[in-house]
Amino acid sequence: ARAFVSSADRMANDIKKLKSSEFIRKIGDSIFSKVPIPRIHPDVVSAISLGLSVAFLFSANAVYQIVILFLVVLADMLDGNIAKRYRYRATPEDEHRGWMIDVTIDRLSEGFIALAMFMPLFPIFILNTALTIVSTKKKIHVILPVRQVLLVYLILKTVLQ
Repeated sequence: ARAFVSSADRMANDIKKLKSSEFIRKIGDSIFSKVPIPRIHPDVVSAISLGLSVAFLFSANAVYQIVILFLVVLADMLDGNIAKRYRYRATPEDEHRGWMIDVTIDRLSEGFIALAMFMPLFPIFILNTALTIVSTKKKIHVILPVRQVLLVYLILKTVLQ
């Protein structure tokens, strides 16, 4: 068991993130540090995000799509902040398991959204899934902010019409 702990500890500590990801994360952390956050398990928040992504499939109205996608992005930002604040990821094994659940649900979420907006999003979804696999193997967090970019696109498209 000790070898597993030290291995998981190294994995959790070795995951490096891109500087742009760290910059975005710091902004989110500074915002959420000032806001009261409910004490709910981060995996529940991730599941809510996934459910909202399924709802995105059935929303034809652009305003509904924007609201749903905003909530998906918000839930994705919240789950990590909740885990840190309430120490749901107290051990390295918990942190690694939580990270794996988070990235898996994030890719599933992107998959449902890609189904709703097949072209041009599907090839980017495939690329992001491949980057997730590479990230897991290389321990470098290299993932494109697909849902965030799509949110900005939908807002601009709706405003400019």
